[in-house]
Order: sequence, then C-alpha cells, then structure tokens
Amino acid sequence: MEEKRMKKMLSVALAAALVLGIAGCGGAGTPETAATEAATTATEAAKESETAAAGSTEAAKAPEQSAGGKKAAMITAQPLGDKGVTDNTYEGFKRGCEEFGYEPTVVEVQAGEYEETLRALCQEGYDIIMPCWSALEDACAKVSAEYPDSEFIMVFSEIELPNVKSLISKQEDGSYLAGVAAAMTTKNDHIAFMGGSDNPQINKFLAGYDAGAKAVNPDIKIDVTWVGSFDDPAKGKELALMLYDQGADIIYVAAAASSTGVFDAAKETGGMVVGCDVDQNGIVPGQVIGSMVINYGNWVYQAFQEREDGGLKFGAYKYGLENDGLDLLLPEESVYKTPDDIAAAVAEAKEKILSGEIVAPTAVQ
Repeated sequence: MEEKRMKKMLSVALAAALVLGIAGCGGAGTPETAATEAATTATEAAKESETAAAGSTEAAKAPEQSAGGKKAAMITAQPLGDKGVTDNTYEGFKRGCEEFGYEPTVVEVQAGEYEETLRALCQEGYDIIMPCWSALEDACAKVSAEYPDSEFIMVFSEIELPNVKSLISKQEDGSYLAGVAAAMTTKNDHIAFMGGSDNPQINKFLAGYDAGAKAVNPDIKIDVTWVGSFDDPAKGKELALMLYDQGADIIYVAAAASSTGVFDAAKETGGMVVGCDVDQNGIVPGQVIGSMVINYGNWVYQAFQEREDGGLKFGAYKYGLENDGLDLLLPEESVYKTPDDIAAAVAEAKEKILSGEIVAPTAVQ
C-alpha cells in the first residue's frame, strides 16, 4: 500500500514542529524529516491554543473520537533517522498499526512541547498515545492523570499509573555482559562508557557495565563521560577521541544518534566499541566487540497485540534476558572473531544472571 504523509497542527507551540501521519499504515522504512512550516494565521493559532490547553473537565473525560477509525500516535523526543533505538521503536509502532488497523501519526517534539502535545492528542481522540524516552515521563504522568480515559504506552519508563503501560528493559543485565566482554578484551585495562544523558535509566547501563568489568578485573580503569544529548554525533565523536587519547581502548556507548560519532572516532583511531540498542557489529568491521541489543520494536508490537486481544494491561513491564527483551550480541566470525574464552565467559555470566546467582546493580557501587 502506498505510503501517504500529512501534517497537522496540534497547538501553537507545535506550529513549527514536525507531525507525520501515515494513512493506511502502508509502506516501509523510516519517514524522513520534513521542513518546518507555519501552519495557521494568528487567529487560527489562538483557537488551536485554546483547544490544546488542558480544557474543561468534560473534555478530559470525553475525548473526541476519530471519525476515520482507530488512531495511534508515537511522540518522540529523539528524532527518527538514528538507525538505532528510535528507528527500532518506530518499526514496532508501524508494524502494530499496519496489522491492527490504526492510522499512525509520528510527532517529533522539543523540550517545552511535551505536555501540550500529549493533551492535544488526548483531545483529538487517539486510541493509543505512545510517548517515547525518559524526557517525556513527567509529561506522561501529568497528562494521563488529566485524561483517565486515554490509553498510553510509555516507552523506556517504569512508571506505575492506572492508564499507562510502561515498557522498560533490564539494561543493567545486558550491560553487565558488555562489561565482562570489554574487561577481557582490553589490552591496557582501561575502558570507557559514554551516555547520552546523565539520568537514572542511562545510569543503569553504566552500573551494569561497571559491575561486569570489575567482576573480571577489580582494578580496571573505567572513564565515564556524557554527551548531554542523544542527537549530537559531533559531540559524541569529540568525546570519543578524547577517551581514546586518554588511553581507553574500548568505549561502551549508550547515546542513540550521538553514538554515530563514536564509531567515526573508532574508525579514525583504531579504537574498539561496544554498541548498544541495535546490532552495530558491522559498522566498523573488526572494531566492534559486541552490541547490547534491546528489542524495543518487539515490545511495542506486543503492546498493540495485547490491546487487540482484550485490552492493555497497565503498569510497568520489564524486559530482560529471561524474556528475550535484550542480549549481548557477539559479532559474526566473518566480521570479528570473539576469542573462545570471552564467548564462554559471557555465556556463563548470562546463565548466572538468569539463575539469580548474579544480580546486576542499577547504580554504580
């Protein structure tokens, strides 16, 4: 089915924000970012602002229903096109819409737009409202309380609310395996971690990595740095060059689109990388020792399926090694041959996490 895109104004603050709706859920691939444009006159904008506000109690209790069937919206604070976590999540969203008959809309939002975007979608009668990433967690908590009849799927969060199904990984478990692999691979007992933003969820990646590495070598040196953004490859590259220059020979990076800069730095310097979120083992062949893959898209698709099979089960749902929510994916031998002792150590650590013998920490100890 041919893919069709449309733009719609959600509120005054979104006059210049991108809103992509793909009618009929057809087509494949990630939608490209469109140029921003003014959508209304000043008078029309005022009317939109009035609509997008929290509104009356009646509006909160009875959102407008779609005349064209079911509708779902993905709201992301990280732009599409990162070839990683956001695109992976979008693929699950698109698949769910396509198979279960939802008209999809994707909204890329900036800081300051979160709450009013969610309110506008509630008022427009969207059947599924899917905020993505920790940045939208507070807005989701607030707006979901204002619109108790709206249904939310919050990606990468563990909030417990009556009309929110929140999806989160046990990223500390997969990161523990990454730490084991890195500590056994490093040539100079000096590795590094780079995160997109210094927040509790990203710190779980660091905590697991730190614990896994120190289980192999308690004296290993681990440098830590933060990009401050998930969409700044130039800053990611700058920081990676610094880490390699300071002696770290392996960087584990959990920074979405900012991660691409790390791979550029690795290519220039010969440094090693542990990828994250999706399979990045072939980006710089021979220099990526593994990828801590997280199946965001599968979680999202399963939530759509759950809704169709009887309704969303609200609350926080965690995905880890035990339910194929994530894993450390080692490279194919044709790309990079993982030494047998390292592969065996990773497999052993995985079994111990599954059995409960190893409990990966959620904060650096």
